[in-house]
Amino acid sequence: MRHFIVLFILVSCMSNQSIKRRDLDHLYIGAAQEQYFLADLPTWSNFSSISKCRISTPVKYLNFKNLYRSYGLSYEKLVQFQYMFNKKIQSYKKESGRSDIILQDEAYIFFNVQEQILGGAKEFLKPTFKRINVFWIDPALNNSKLKTAMIKKLKSKEGLSGHPVFLSRCLDGVGIEKFIKKNKLDTLGIKYLPTFMFTPYNAFMRLGFKYELNIGQVLKDKDITFYGPSVPEYITGKMIIKKY
Repeated sequence: MRHFIVLFILVSCMSNQSIKRRDLDHLYIGAAQEQYFLADLPTWSNFSSISKCRISTPVKYLNFKNLYRSYGLSYEKLVQFQYMFNKKIQSYKKESGRSDIILQDEAYIFFNVQEQILGGAKEFLKPTFKRINVFWIDPALNNSKLKTAMIKKLKSKEGLSGHPVFLSRCLDGVGIEKFIKKNKLDTLGIKYLPTFMFTPYNAFMRLGFKYELNIGQVLKDKDITFYGPSVPEYITGKMIIKKY
């Protein structure tokens, strides 16, 4: 009986040490990556007053300033980083059937994406065309008149004079793909700039007062024409502006 008690105590101690070790590993991994994230927003704040919508998928915003200090990544690469990371998190949740993600898996995805970005990988591939026509689709999501006007402009000679790119603060990539298919626009080779690419940092790595996307940096060396009923303040960069 005495031997059994001693064995039980030893096993218990080893088990507790193992649990503590795993907890410490999680804390270590979390501390390493935590500096590169901004705090998660509460669900109720996940909206855009300019686009007049609830944002379809929660976004994990990266700390551009700290990532820039650590790795010297450009604004464009940091936008790609945030986009790729959020897309992989989204895929993980879909495949696992979970609505959340454990710290260790999130850390693995983060460092995996980091390696890819440092290796030159990109989630958004710029069209090869010199001229890019960016269509802001948010106003057309719940307004049939604006949607008709946008699609008409998109399919016009002017609209097809450059590679079409859909931009949305409301939708993630999956949502934009659904919009494209629903409106039978699959054959146009449309690329997209989804909500995962927006950030509270500007191109100078400074925190601003809005979530923005500098399309001049993401589509660098391209001739950009922006189409929309107006230009939302969260879109920056050099471009020609036209209404649809």
